[in-house]
Amino acid sequence: MKMALGIAREEEASKERKKKAEERRKLIEEKKAAYVSDISKVAESLDEVEQEVKKAEEKAQLLTPEDLSDVSKGDITTAADTTQDQLEACKSELETVRRQIKALDTDIEEELINFMKLETRKLEVKADLYEPRLAQVAGLVEKGRAHLLRQEQVELEKIRVEVAKAVKTHAVEKKLSQDDLLKAMDKDGDGSVNRADFSAFLEGCEGLSLDTDKMDRLYNSLDEGSKGSIPEEMLLRLVRRYYRVVQETVITTERTIKESKTIRRLEVNEVVQVFEGPLKDDTLDISRIRGHAVKDDSKGWVTVIGNSGALFLEECSANYELVQEATLTKDLEASSEVVRTLRVGESFDVLAWDKKEETTGEVRLQVKAKTDGAEGWVTKIGAGDVPILKLVLA
Repeated sequence: MKMALGIAREEEASKERKKKAEERRKLIEEKKAAYVSDISKVAESLDEVEQEVKKAEEKAQLLTPEDLSDVSKGDITTAADTTQDQLEACKSELETVRRQIKALDTDIEEELINFMKLETRKLEVKADLYEPRLAQVAGLVEKGRAHLLRQEQVELEKIRVEVAKAVKTHAVEKKLSQDDLLKAMDKDGDGSVNRADFSAFLEGCEGLSLDTDKMDRLYNSLDEGSKGSIPEEMLLRLVRRYYRVVQETVITTERTIKESKTIRRLEVNEVVQVFEGPLKDDTLDISRIRGHAVKDDSKGWVTVIGNSGALFLEECSANYELVQEATLTKDLEASSEVVRTLRVGESFDVLAWDKKEETTGEVRLQVKAKTDGAEGWVTKIGAGDVPILKLVLA
């Protein structure tokens, strides 16, 4: 009887286990069906991302040519802006889908863990495939914007050169020193010049005619930080004049040679920044400038043209060109933070001349790249006295 009772109990337990197993099987099937439905929805979202990525690629088509010189500035600007907007939309949608994929992998029934890992991995792989395509589109946008920046820098440089030439001619004709020139611009003597005073001064320079667009672009480039006025240092960069020594001569203490004492000799290719002149001495039939040698800040007077017509100085730019690979650093010390690597052939405006770094003895210049406006310090002459920078003579 005990045996029969045990068998009956076992049969009952077996039925209960089968019942629970069947219930579990149905639950897992229902769960799997729900997971499959969720997976399908995420897959559909990925298909929508695909369409958005294609739109971004289509919008970037105008930016694909290796050389964008034949594409108008307006078209590049529009293409870059619309592509960037589409790119941001794609990234946002893709990020949303990635969160959806991650959510699929939570609170999974044990029997379905491997299934879900396989399915979510398939979705992740598909999502990952969009990344290089979006990166390529982003690269095209960056390329277009870089082209616009270079174009803007070139156009702005032409305006600067035109204005600087007219201002310098005005200064020579009116016999204005550098200080006099700044005072003529800075009416209230507060060390900066507002738009109205700057415009009024330029209107007084003979032969110079700037339309509103050019005036605005020039003024805005000089009004760094958009403070509403141009600081004196920025004005100095615009109006400074430089001469290069083409034949050895001397820098002296006075304008008149007879009353002067020699400060030192100037070597060929040294650069002299002009404070005043050239002024002609009719008694000796020579032309002289007052300035300082940028090499060591020696200040005094130098002959430009001698009484026999000999040329000692010729006007030059404050521009240098890179002739050997180098890095642009944030500070005077060559070991300081690197701003970026410089490319051979790049041109630079000089912001600060010939400073010696104490630890290495290297002579360094503070410069501003014409291509992108990057500022920093670069070594002037490398090992073995091989030039890294050369003065642009034109």
